[in-house]
Amino acid sequence: MPMKFILLFVSVLFLCAINAQKPAINKVLSKQLDSLFREDQKFRKFVLPVYAKKRDSIAAHYNIDTNKFETVILFYQRKIDSSNLVLIDSIIRIHGYPGKSIVGESRKNYAAMIIHHSGNPDKYFNVLKNA
Repeated sequence: MPMKFILLFVSVLFLCAINAQKPAINKVLSKQLDSLFREDQKFRKFVLPVYAKKRDSIAAHYNIDTNKFETVILFYQRKIDSSNLVLIDSIIRIHGYPGKSIVGESRKNYAAMIIHHSGNPDKYFNVLKNA
C-alpha cells in the first residue's frame, strides 16, 4: 500500500511539473491582437481583386467617389496602420514580442503582419528576428 501511494504521489507531482512549465496564454493581450488584426485588414481587403465587382457598392456605402476608391481606401488604411503600430510598439515594450507562447498559435503572426504593413518594418527587424 505505501509503495502505491508513493508512486501515485510522484506521478501527480510529475504531472504538476509538466503543466507548470506551459506558459499561460494572455487572454487580454490575445483579444487586443484580435482587434488590431481586424483593423489591420479592415480596408486593405477592398483593394484585392476578389472585391473588384463589389467596389461600386462598397464606395457607395462609405460615400467614396468610385474614381478615387483605391486612393481613399488606402489613405484610411494607412491611418489605421499608424495607430496599430503605436499599440504594437507598446505591447512589445511591455510584454515582449507577442508570439506563440504569449498569444497562442492562431495569433502568433499578427504583430509581424501589423509591423509589415506599417511601412517601417526595419525598425523592428531585431524583434522579429528574435521572436
